[in-house]
Amino acid sequence: MRAVAVFLVSVLALSQAAFAESKQDWDDCASSDLERSIAGCNKIIARAKDTKASLAIAYANRGNDYHDKGDYDKAIADYTQSIKLNPSAPATYRNRGWSYAQTGEFDLAIADYNQTLKLKSDYPGIYYDRGWSYAAKKDNARALTDYNRAVELDKNNPDLFNDRGSAFADLGDLDKALADFDKALSLKPDYALAHANRDWVLAQRDKHEEAVVEYSEAIRLAPGNPDNLNDRAVSLIKTEQYDLAIADLDEALKLKADHANALQNRGWAYWLKGNPDKALADYNEALRINPDDLGALADRASLFDDRGEIDRSIADYEKVLAANADDGAALDGRAWGYAQKGELDKALADSERAVALLPTEPNAIHTRAWIYMNKGLLDLALADFDKALSLNPELAGAYADRGRAFELKGDRDKAAADYHKSLSLKSRQHYDEKAKAEALEHLTALAAVAPGAVAASGGPSGGDAAKQAEPQLATKRIALVIGNGAYANVKALKNADKRCPRRGRELAATRLRGDREA
Repeated sequence: MRAVAVFLVSVLALSQAAFAESKQDWDDCASSDLERSIAGCNKIIARAKDTKASLAIAYANRGNDYHDKGDYDKAIADYTQSIKLNPSAPATYRNRGWSYAQTGEFDLAIADYNQTLKLKSDYPGIYYDRGWSYAAKKDNARALTDYNRAVELDKNNPDLFNDRGSAFADLGDLDKALADFDKALSLKPDYALAHANRDWVLAQRDKHEEAVVEYSEAIRLAPGNPDNLNDRAVSLIKTEQYDLAIADLDEALKLKADHANALQNRGWAYWLKGNPDKALADYNEALRINPDDLGALADRASLFDDRGEIDRSIADYEKVLAANADDGAALDGRAWGYAQKGELDKALADSERAVALLPTEPNAIHTRAWIYMNKGLLDLALADFDKALSLNPELAGAYADRGRAFELKGDRDKAAADYHKSLSLKSRQHYDEKAKAEALEHLTALAAVAPGAVAASGGPSGGDAAKQAEPQLATKRIALVIGNGAYANVKALKNADKRCPRRGRELAATRLRGDREA
């Protein structure tokens, strides 16, 4: 160090002007003003007269500037040059890793974070950085390992708790996710993203009324965020507040006209509100923006089915299945399309696969039961109806259909009991209304044979019965609405599932300032 000091003094004595110029360039290169910093670093790099270690710092600082400007390719190039000149600087590896992460090169990011840890095992924030990249790769188990270590070292970082909560949620541990979102909010009560993520958990637990109220706080804190409006709209749809949902989605689309998820959800709301033309227009626009959105294709397929456009419905389901041959919901939808066309063998083949893929999905089992019934396989049909209703005892349409199967078997008492049960339940999907109407017709016909059988339903008396007829196989089950693996009013949180919970680490303009060198 003494020799270097002497050397610098001698340089100062020989060239005061050159030293002053060099010092100004270095002051500029270390500035927090990005353009000034880039200009100063440019001069140092162009001069190429400084030591390798000094040039490494100039490249690293300019890399930070490019990173903060969002020009990650240039940042990576400068960091790489800096590493060639000085391969032992942990900050440069860390910063290049973060730039790689911003470009989606998560494996390269993780490799740089690993090298950072080799050079400095206690590098601040590095476990959080690496956990973030693991989470982006959907390797949530490794992400949690790193997040847990990061929490041990930093117990007061709301972003860290928010992101760990997101990893827990992705792994299906909603209790731990909610605890972390709550912790993030205790550290930062005005954290809009943590509010939104907490609300997402409530929605996943079907606490939609509570979610609607709490989403309002996220919207108040981040009024320009269309995602929060979109997500509140999903819970509004779930609580059948379609006009309010549409108003939220209109506002979201004002903020972001190409928000495909908002278009898809508005289409859903219009559909349930009874305006299929507007619904179709929204689905078409969502697919124009994102032609590969399988959820939007599946929803449009269901809508086509509801409109009686069976061939178009099947065509959309086939596009979904071309991208994912094991999409159980699409197989179920196509099975129903084939069934409506009378192609029961094709329908059954699809339905068998759908049930194998979705063994606890009551609506898929109901579809197969209906196909069995229409093929005359009544015992198999009844077994499936029983299973579907054990999984969801609120399926009014399934009771109506099971009643029909009992009637075809000649068991009029059980048929009447199921028809009564169907009529007592709230319609939860479009098909239920049609099925209940048919149940009432059959109950009325049974009453003509056994007067009083219809009385418990509140339907017409025997004197008003339409007619007595021999049981006929059902010809059509109308308005099956699948939509991402569920049906009409019991649809899954399709858009929230795609995007939420959201991670909180957005790159700020000052993100790398702590890692600058001078």
